[in-house]
Amino acid sequence: MRKARFWILLFIPICLLFLISSCVGSQIDMEESESKEPETAGETEKQTVVASESVTEKKETTTEQRETTTVKVTETTAAKTETTTLVTTTAKPDFSKMTELEKYRYERELLKNDPDRKFLYDNDGCEIVYYTNEVSVDGVLAPRFYPLKDTAVDAVLYTPWSSGFGMFTHNTKIGQLFDCTESNFSNNKARQLIEAGIDFLTEMVRFCHENDMEFFFSMRMNDTHDNQGDWYGDIMFEYNKLKTSRPDLLVGTKENPPKYGTWTSVDYTKQEIRDMAYAIFEEACQNYDIDGIHLDFFRHPCFFKDAAEGKVLPQETLDLMTDMVRKIREMTEIEGMKRGRPILVSIRVPDSVEFCRAIGLDIEKWMEEDLVDILCTSSYTQLNYWEYSVELGHKYGVRVYPSVDETRVRDDNANATRMSLESYAARLTNVWNSGADGFLLFNYYSYNSPIFKVGDDTEKLLNYNKHYFASYRGVGYFSRTWPHREFINIPTVNPYDKMELKKGQPVTVVFPIGEDLEKAIEKGKTPSVNLRISLSQAKQKDKIVVELNGKVMEKPLNVPSILSYRLEPNNIVKGMNTLKLMILPEGDDLVYITDIVVDIYY
Repeated sequence: MRKARFWILLFIPICLLFLISSCVGSQIDMEESESKEPETAGETEKQTVVASESVTEKKETTTEQRETTTVKVTETTAAKTETTTLVTTTAKPDFSKMTELEKYRYERELLKNDPDRKFLYDNDGCEIVYYTNEVSVDGVLAPRFYPLKDTAVDAVLYTPWSSGFGMFTHNTKIGQLFDCTESNFSNNKARQLIEAGIDFLTEMVRFCHENDMEFFFSMRMNDTHDNQGDWYGDIMFEYNKLKTSRPDLLVGTKENPPKYGTWTSVDYTKQEIRDMAYAIFEEACQNYDIDGIHLDFFRHPCFFKDAAEGKVLPQETLDLMTDMVRKIREMTEIEGMKRGRPILVSIRVPDSVEFCRAIGLDIEKWMEEDLVDILCTSSYTQLNYWEYSVELGHKYGVRVYPSVDETRVRDDNANATRMSLESYAARLTNVWNSGADGFLLFNYYSYNSPIFKVGDDTEKLLNYNKHYFASYRGVGYFSRTWPHREFINIPTVNPYDKMELKKGQPVTVVFPIGEDLEKAIEKGKTPSVNLRISLSQAKQKDKIVVELNGKVMEKPLNVPSILSYRLEPNNIVKGMNTLKLMILPEGDDLVYITDIVVDIYY
């Protein structure tokens, strides 16, 4: 079991001296080496570091600069078979000289770097409001927890509603209980569960631990579904006592909304808001046996009134949020040491340091100060290739989990194809090929999907057909926050966001394909590979030159409005692929490219 393996690894360093001095028939080879972050999700070396006495002190060295000792232990069993274990630890750890805080941080590093934590699953908590049909433990767990039994999910990031800042469905004394039963909320069981003495969070934690899954308490840091209007938004806003009684805590009003973001967003400039966010996480850490907390800054990314009004935020404003995150980290250490088990800190943020700074999140400083353990990036909008997030997080020893969400491309047919199993299999393959430590699956409730069985395994994913789109999310959906197009560094082509191809102006599109076709062929598979380029207003598509990875494509298939080519497997590169298009002099003056996809079928 995954947790058992972790505690075994934790026990090994403690017993290291005993193993060296007394193991009979064991050969111990110690080598000094440079610390290095895992480059792939499959590596099992553990990276550990003893942090400084105070979390508020800035680290002077990065994980890569710390001296480590790699211990290779080869044990001969009674059956004369040999097993080898590699454990990378801080150089010659002496627990007798470590403070309690240093020991805690040492254990947290081991827990953070658990290589078996690959598949994070986000649950938005809607089952208590919509899908719990009876007031019982089974009624609570049946919709979204029982289906996770015997799946590949390693950790559940659970949000107890958290829709509208401060409103929750669990028994909180800090926030407001969302027990509304008006209109479409008529099935809401939050109040009935409490009156029946059922603490559903406790039951969810227990279920996860019994089924070898971790449980993270998640909070949407500024959810503004109460701005959607119609029955849903109006009821949500009117039910929120904090927002209706304290309009001064919001970034705007309905009559005078901000330039960017939604007017129902709370303003983190206000100390009251930051204190409440802290207290909500503290309450969860004190009351529940959770494995970590998750700060979801992507729901929704509007945090400061000045940014909502289009102003550039000074460093002092960014420091307000950093101070809150720092205090939350310190709180997890206090509560974690009380119970004798670390509490991890996870965040979900846009995948751009610059964009995060524009909205008030100094994420690089957070990682530099060791305030977070897990970095989840992106949502309905992706700004950079996954490799950007991986490089950023691993630079500071933080584990990286790209968020794989529904695509929400504003074209029904294009969106349906991007939501297919073939597209999810391709997206996950790209995540693994980027060197990420795992992935976060968000807003995905098709529990019969093979993704829940194979999403964490590249070997198994190799058995599935794929749709590798040049762009899955287009320009994205950012809920009217700070303008983000200038931060996008990846293709956005889709039917809603067409790409112009003008005569005399070639275009180049670079996009990832993580498929290991060589391995597929070695396994006896016969891949069929096709390139499809969808066009609009192309009267002479035969006058368009297409080059893929340096090879000019010839003899397109006869498909209306599409340039379609059968490819050889070696035409595709495992990694970044470069597509170039050009209109010949005798061709159309202007053509629109509406989609680009490489299909792989087995």
